[in-house]
Amino acid sequence: MTQVNSRSEWVELHVFGDGSKKISLTEQEERELAIHEAGHFVSNQELLQDRKKIWCITIIPTDDHFGANIFLKDKYFLENKEDHENEIAVLVSGKIASEQMGFKARFYEKDLIEAYECALECVEKYYPKGLEDKEEQALLLITKGGNIAKKILKENEDKLETIAQALLFRKVLLGEEAQAIYDGTLTIEELEPLELD
Repeated sequence: MTQVNSRSEWVELHVFGDGSKKISLTEQEERELAIHEAGHFVSNQELLQDRKKIWCITIIPTDDHFGANIFLKDKYFLENKEDHENEIAVLVSGKIASEQMGFKARFYEKDLIEAYECALECVEKYYPKGLEDKEEQALLLITKGGNIAKKILKENEDKLETIAQALLFRKVLLGEEAQAIYDGTLTIEELEPLELD
């Protein structure tokens, strides 16, 4: 991991990358993006926290992404059926969080492609070899994941909102900050502002 001397330097290296361009969003779009990324984070905390630890959440859009949850994954991650099913739920959580908070969801096409690929891999690895319609079974797994995500996000709506507010304030949350806010050991008011050029 690269040693950096400031949060701004960290953001430059790990969020933007070399040569990326920032994209402007409206206030409404930025709030939806914050809810979307918070949705991924909340579901991951409830389903996969011990297998996928948060490293960074950002709502700084670039030419590579609108926002992102960046995770450090256990080396055995996705080596069982349960991990696949939970990962599908996490992947669709951004869209579901947006819809549950009253937005017409955007920013989710890549998530759904990844969810479908994960579901298809799950079907191929863990379902009977003679299964005729793998694509249909994959879509059923996505529906199941969506139902799991809906329940989690409804039960944790206050945490979803708090993480989204922290993202709107800071644009970037490091893993330990996001975890502390989620656990209630750090408030938004205690976050240091982040200077972005």
